[in-house]
Order: sequence, then C-alpha cells, then structure tokens
Amino acid sequence: MKALRLDTNIMYLASNINPTLRKRGAVAAIICSVCYIIGLFTLIYIAPDLNQLPAGRLKVIDEYGSLLYLWYFTVYGVVGLCVLFVNHALLQPHSSLPSILTILTTLVAYLSASYLFIICSIEILSNVFFLSQHYGEAAKRNELTAQIYSVLINLRTYTEWSLDVWLILVNYLLFQATKKNVYLPIFGICIGIVGILILHPLLQAYALYYVAAIATWFMLVGIQFLSSKRSFRSILHIQK
Repeated sequence: MKALRLDTNIMYLASNINPTLRKRGAVAAIICSVCYIIGLFTLIYIAPDLNQLPAGRLKVIDEYGSLLYLWYFTVYGVVGLCVLFVNHALLQPHSSLPSILTILTTLVAYLSASYLFIICSIEILSNVFFLSQHYGEAAKRNELTAQIYSVLINLRTYTEWSLDVWLILVNYLLFQATKKNVYLPIFGICIGIVGILILHPLLQAYALYYVAAIATWFMLVGIQFLSSKRSFRSILHIQK
C-alpha cells in the first residue's frame, strides 16, 4: 500500500478541507467497487449465461425474474450516480477557475453516468417485457431478444467507452498532481485504455479481468480518501 500512496506534500490539502466532501467521495468510490464486485461475482458464479444471447439471457430472466431489476439497478444505476460523486470529490471546487481539461473530465463523467442510466432503464424494461412473455412462443421470444439486444450492443459500441475516457482523464489529472508514487493514476490510465480495447469482439473474453481491475481502482481511491484526515489535493488547484 505504501507504493500506492500519493505524495502527501502534493496530493493533500490542508486539514480544513470540507470533510463531508471527502467522506462522500470515499463512500461513493467504495460503493462503486462493491457494485462491480457484485456484477463480477454474478457473471462468474450465479448467472454465467447472462451474456449468452438469446437463449442464455432468457434462461436467466426466467430463473431469477424480478431480482434482475435490483441487479441492473446496482451495477448500472448506482455506479452511474457514484461516478458523479467520485468525480466531484476528486475535482473539488476551488477558488481558481477550472481548466478546460477539468471541465472536459466532468462532462465525460456526466456522459458516462447518462449512458449507465440509459442502459439500466433499457435492461429493466426489456426484462419486464420478457417476463410478461414468459409463456409465449419460444422462437418469437428468441427473435425479440436478439432484436432488443442488438440495439443495446450498438448503443454500447458507441457510448460504453465514456467511462474509460473518464478514467483516463481523471487519472491523467492525478498523475499531473503528483511528483512521485504515481502507481495509482498509471493503474487507472491503463484500465481506461484496456476498457476501450476490449470493446473489440476479439478482446471481449478479457472483460471480466477489466471489471476486476476497475473494482480494485475504485476501492483504492476510497481507501486513499479514508486513510487521512485530509482529502486528495484539488486537481483544480494545480491546473493552470
């Protein structure tokens, strides 16, 4: 853990920084991590057929029913909300004007949250529809499943990278804000790059490793917030 600690002379503000903002950032980061862990555990041990379209997905929907509503809300809706809190805590307001890069980072955070909320809504509504068609013709259900998830796949192709771009931007700002011990921001940048690369069909087999890595990053950020009475140094403070 010492290797992951950022330079305290650079990365922390004085102890009079708003402790509420620091705590919110810590809680949001840890919740994000837990949500990703729940998603990872589910895909590996509980419902590995969830991404097998269409038969596997329909099997999971029929088996777990309304429990999937809670799962989608957790891994998409809650994560989207927490990303905004983490972004605000890392880019906390300062008296100086924010740089273009910090503004861009915040905009990408909102884009990512919007994408997660939309995916959450589509997944839940589609599950409601499929459950209502539980006793319908199997071939028709399979066809409808393929059609709906082709839309989801196209949506993800064009927008799923938003969270990865946010990871790259916010960790680049953290990288700029430290003189040494840059392992955490470098780790975050690498996760963002890998997240974009695994959108390619040939690399999607490594998606679960990506989920594990991003869960680790959020957990480390949360621990970093909680490990001192001082917060991360405001990135806005060091931007020119």
